[in-house]
Amino acid sequence: MRTAALALIGIVMLEHAAHAGRSHFGWLYDTEVLPERGVELEQWLSDEHRQGPEHLYTTAIWWAPVVGITDQLEVALPIEWEWTASDTMGSRTSLVRFGGELRWRLVTSDPVDAPALVPMIRVAVKRPIREKESAQIEGDVVLSYDCSGLYAVADLGAYTVWHRGEDVYATHSGVGVSYAITDEVHLGAEAYAELGVSGESPDEDWAVAGPSLAWTHGRFWLTASFDIGLYQISSAPRIKWAVAF
Repeated sequence: MRTAALALIGIVMLEHAAHAGRSHFGWLYDTEVLPERGVELEQWLSDEHRQGPEHLYTTAIWWAPVVGITDQLEVALPIEWEWTASDTMGSRTSLVRFGGELRWRLVTSDPVDAPALVPMIRVAVKRPIREKESAQIEGDVVLSYDCSGLYAVADLGAYTVWHRGEDVYATHSGVGVSYAITDEVHLGAEAYAELGVSGESPDEDWAVAGPSLAWTHGRFWLTASFDIGLYQISSAPRIKWAVAF
């Protein structure tokens, strides 16, 4: 009886870890979502060094409660702050936007029945604070592939800002590959870019690539990346973590 009880506890813990809403990469969205009625507090901290011709420095904080509506659908309510400075202008700290987003995994999250190739759709609506009568709409199509410890993600995303001036249209996309060193630790690399399409973009075009580390321990997960600039930026490290309840 004791052996059976321990085995049952182990299975429950493994299933809980498999259902964690973690991300394997710093700048990419992932396809793992929370189980139904699961709750997680998720935070991101990023630094963008010498971005664009004005050499902007930006430290951003993203914070959100995340709730599992079903085993394949979760909702997040993010609040975003930024500290910005440049070589020619002073610094500023402000609340930049808030809103809500849905992340819909299109296949089962069951670790036994889940396929190797997993699609996920993300849609977000946010309110920029710095502009009156404005809205930011974001969308992503994310594909992940998991096979024998090898894990890969492709994130194809875009956003638009509607405001009184010319509307902004831009993309934010990337790819990443990681490998399971242990059941809890993944090491990998990622590439990510933000590129304007039309309008007066609030962000300069830039691209980065670098190594990533993902660690899961019980109800806690952490992901860190140190991305080096490839285009119009020096570096852009990011760390993300969350605690499930």
